[in-house]
Amino acid sequence: MNATLTLTTEIANVLVDAGTFVLADPTETFGIRRYGTETIVVASGTPVPKIADGVYEYTFEEPAEGVTYEIWTKWTYRSQTYYQQYLYVATLQSDAVSVSPAAVLAAFLQSAGVFSTYDADEAWPVYVSSMPDGAGVPADCAALYNTAGLFNGKTLRGSVDCRYGVQLRVRSSTDSEGWVKINAAGRALDSVCRTIVLVGEVEYVVYNVSRATPVIPLGRDISSQALRYLHVLNVLVTLR
Repeated sequence: MNATLTLTTEIANVLVDAGTFVLADPTETFGIRRYGTETIVVASGTPVPKIADGVYEYTFEEPAEGVTYEIWTKWTYRSQTYYQQYLYVATLQSDAVSVSPAAVLAAFLQSAGVFSTYDADEAWPVYVSSMPDGAGVPADCAALYNTAGLFNGKTLRGSVDCRYGVQLRVRSSTDSEGWVKINAAGRALDSVCRTIVLVGEVEYVVYNVSRATPVIPLGRDISSQALRYLHVLNVLVTLR
């Protein structure tokens, strides 16, 4: 599998014709490497063909599906040297694409220790797209739902990108427990910055999670005889 990357040289959002353009990080160690493992796949100093003023294309041969790569470009313009970093996620397998943003954030919150998996028989399990109730289901739990998002422009590969909407809902025995837990989850989501999240055997890069609303207390859940408390938090997430 090959991937063609379109790379640009811009100053103040205007394309400029660079004097030189190569793949190289600021330490001159690599041009492209696997993100996380730091395995070098393209050497530092590799030239990139120019297709127009300020526009370059590089064919990346045989990237592994679902794996993230770190790319650095080095270019010169009017005696100044510039470096630009990119992250590229190789095309995912068709069955992996069906994993929803809510499922990715659930995996992140589990790895961050905020929630547990629903089949682990531990406190505070998190579910995706539903919040079950009944015998054997903990009163204290959470669920993530996919909601409306926003179109975000185009990616490095030219495909349309968007910020996905996700709602976190927390159910708790007491109001204070729910408030503390959902705010802990919010702080964990606030910390996301180009974070690698593993779902099954596929790596996703979560670039950013921004709050669309503050934490919203919904009071008691009158649909249940237990009358437990509900809190929600709505976010927008950018991921590959």
